[in-house]
Amino acid sequence: MTATRSIGWKGYRWLWAKLLLVIFSLLLSFSQERLSKNTALAQRKFYSGSINLENRNYEDAIRDLTSAFNLDRNGYYGELAYLWLGRAYALLAYSKADKRGLLSAIGFLNMYPYYFKRANYIDLQREFLGDIYLLLEEYSKAK
Repeated sequence: MTATRSIGWKGYRWLWAKLLLVIFSLLLSFSQERLSKNTALAQRKFYSGSINLENRNYEDAIRDLTSAFNLDRNGYYGELAYLWLGRAYALLAYSKADKRGLLSAIGFLNMYPYYFKRANYIDLQREFLGDIYLLLEEYSKAK
């Protein structure tokens, strides 16, 4: 009788282990699904913001890019949205002839390597900074 109890106990132990493994894998798959939904939404917001920026609709571009940044702060679209957000601020300030706004956008873009410790788009940051310096007519800094 003890032999059947120990065999039954071992069978239940493996059953519990398998059940816990299935539960953990389901929990991980649901977290990945939620993460991918945020990434997909951030992608849509980023592209919407870049289209609004091309169409010179700066307020809507800033709204969409801020949303993309908030949805994917540590991801691909969040990092790109941060840089494009700096550009959108600069273009909005330039359209209003606000020199202080352009200087603020330069400060915003200069914070990029400090905010993202592994900055992947330093060249894009430098390009946007050069564009802003061109708007300020400071050609030596733009170079």
